Amino acid sequence: MQRWFFLEDPENAQARYHKDETPSESLRASSKFIYRKWLFRVHALDIKPDETVCVTGNCMELGSWYPDKCVPLEREEPEIWSICMDIPDQKLVEYRFCVCVVLEQGVQVIVRHWETAIHPRHIDCDAISPLKEDVPLTYGHIHNYEKIDRGWLNKETVVQLKLCNNPLTLWRPKYLNRKVYIKVTPVNLQRHSSSSNNNSLAFEDSLSADTLDGGDGPKHSYTEVASLQDEDTSFHSQDQFGKEYHEDEMLIFQSTVLFPTNIAFLIDLYIYSTHCAEGEPPYHAGFSYLLPSVLLQSEGSAVLPVTSTKHRPLGQIRIDYLVIKPLPYPCDMSLTYQRHWNRRRAGLDVGHRGSGSSFKTKNCAEVRENTIASMKNAIHFGADYVEFDVQLSKDMIPIIYHDFHVCIAMKKKNTMGIPEDAVDTDCDSDASDDEHEANSNHLVSKILSTVCEVRKRNVDNEPAKSDWDLSDEEPLINFVRKLQKRMKNVESL
Repeated sequence: MQRWFFLEDPENAQARYHKDETPSESLRASSKFIYRKWLFRVHALDIKPDETVCVTGNCMELGSWYPDKCVPLEREEPEIWSICMDIPDQKLVEYRFCVCVVLEQGVQVIVRHWETAIHPRHIDCDAISPLKEDVPLTYGHIHNYEKIDRGWLNKETVVQLKLCNNPLTLWRPKYLNRKVYIKVTPVNLQRHSSSSNNNSLAFEDSLSADTLDGGDGPKHSYTEVASLQDEDTSFHSQDQFGKEYHEDEMLIFQSTVLFPTNIAFLIDLYIYSTHCAEGEPPYHAGFSYLLPSVLLQSEGSAVLPVTSTKHRPLGQIRIDYLVIKPLPYPCDMSLTYQRHWNRRRAGLDVGHRGSGSSFKTKNCAEVRENTIASMKNAIHFGADYVEFDVQLSKDMIPIIYHDFHVCIAMKKKNTMGIPEDAVDTDCDSDASDDEHEANSNHLVSKILSTVCEVRKRNVDNEPAKSDWDLSDEEPLINFVRKLQKRMKNVESL
């Protein structure tokens, strides 16, 4: 019977071919270098049952930084891992520890997380190997800093399920104002005779015995959850009954699986009773299934029915999903610049549209957005950068504006509220008006025609304002012309 992981990657045969050549290469290398024994020993916490602490480095004995060639350590104690092996003598050896799922050593390895310090651990040429009586190294702590990051997707696929904008609707009134917990569990749709020995960790503490068989857990899969309302917004493992759902909250469940086309997602709902005693667990109220046939695109949404444990309709839930596929090219652990952030580097203050958006009802800026005055105001309050929007009109005129429609304030003459410095600063001359006179008149005529049309539609409903004439829009005309004039000097801002 063919093993299941052979079916995933057709290049595994080639990888095994090179793996068989490794001993001969090692013999050739032994003629060039003198080797010495070295004890790699590390203290690592929160290692799952299917995970293994490994070591990789810049020499062939440590895998040459390739994840599939990393060397697994042996569990010495529940939290201590070690291995004694040969390394080249009289050579600077660099290495890192990582936590992996070893599907087949030397062929398929999944990196869960690894040490990502800019400068890796190193062994000097004249260093002496540590002993078992010595204090072991601490996983992730290098040069007095803790640097641990997630591994990349080289074999597995990540499926994110997002719950936002109050997606859960329960039709029974008795469930109002109750604590609702949501738990997401991946389910293997293909049954195997040996699957009972390969249960996922997520099924060991699940109480959904009425909706889930113990042998349906996909191997090497795990699910995490994050809430944007928590102080710690990073992903962490689910509790026994999942994550509590609050109104107007955004929950993100992230599942890592090997074969997404064979995986469905069970969404369980746990609700506390109104008269529950302290320490009493919630009861299983209902469930829903998200099938792989729904996940056709990289992202999308679906509305799923929620069924009670008595197989009656309970409500519905809206799910936004995101499917992240593995990288098509190999990665190594030699460099960690991809997600590095210098601790000494502070954040930057960037002025949005100058000093902020002003055309909205809440938290609007005091100065009109996308104007010279707004940019000056942002710089005055210490902004590092100023962001503003530039559009190119159909008649090839650049305009500092954001939307595709013009916001017009219908007020009396000279009361449009456009300050002088909001559209103009000191200029060398007024020659730009003559230079762009034709384009300016064309743009102004378009705006005025729109204004006239709007005013004619409202004149019957507002007879008190029927004395309006074109001169009332003189501030708007000056605004457009000066805006064009300033765009000629936009590079000097």
